[in-house]
Amino acid sequence: PDVYYWYDSLSQTIPIELIVERRSGARFEVLNVTPATLRPGSEGNVVRIRVKNVGDDRATDLVARLRPESGLYVSVDESPISSLEPQEEAELLYKLDVSKDALPGKNYQLRILFQFSDSRRDDLTDWENAYLRIEEGGREWALAILLFLALLAAVLILAVRRSKKA
Repeated sequence: PDVYYWYDSLSQTIPIELIVERRSGARFEVLNVTPATLRPGSEGNVVRIRVKNVGDDRATDLVARLRPESGLYVSVDESPISSLEPQEEAELLYKLDVSKDALPGKNYQLRILFQFSDSRRDDLTDWENAYLRIEEGGREWALAILLFLALLAAVLILAVRRSKKA
């Protein structure tokens, strides 16, 4: 028998229910960044980032990797922590250099990637963002002008004293 199929385009919406399950009981939150501002062109800045485990499980073998936005450069991007209990805080230390082309007044993003294990699973990953502001320029010039004026005043005082002696 000859069989013919009729093909027609069909559009249909099918509801689907997704259940998203968090894979870890350990969760991290950035509490603060010290210093909160850096100068353009500065090098060797030690930045301290306080983090807290706000979850209900302990994180072990934690490595916090810093991924700064373009314009900020980190020499050693890892900060290891052997264990972080629930509600416990830790301080991460990084050494940052700021490009001389960094935009003054801009908030630069610091992404912190956490790789860790908890009581249920190994090789877990989480991330949080912290922000660092680049200072407005001008402080360097103000200091240079102040030093120049002090030097000029000292030269004038010496010149006046010499003229009085003569």
